[in-house]
Amino acid sequence: MVAGALLLPIAYGLGMSLPWRLDVLAAAGYLGTVPTAFAYAAYFRGLVNSAPVVAALAVLAEPLTATLLAVFWFGDRLDWVGWCGAALIVATLAVSQLRPRGDTGSDRPRIAKGRGSPEKW
Repeated sequence: MVAGALLLPIAYGLGMSLPWRLDVLAAAGYLGTVPTAFAYAAYFRGLVNSAPVVAALAVLAEPLTATLLAVFWFGDRLDWVGWCGAALIVATLAVSQLRPRGDTGSDRPRIAKGRGSPEKW
């Protein structure tokens, strides 16, 4: 909401505006707060309950997921640079899952769930 309010003078200066009717302003306010708040609440709840590596990968995959949804659901078009960027993100996710041969990961310190202190399991 704060970012939207800060962008209002720029949008108005560029000739963009919403009709100043109560139903339009209520719909814009609702769409700007309720779905956004729900999405961030679900996102942060998922980050709290996940391992640090999984949280980092989820943050990395978020823009790719949004882009692919826009391409396939809304018909947006990506140029070759956009597809190369998507391929780089997918490659990064794939490489991050690789482990050296024989490494089970059992001797690595892990973060205790919810406390943030290193703990050997």
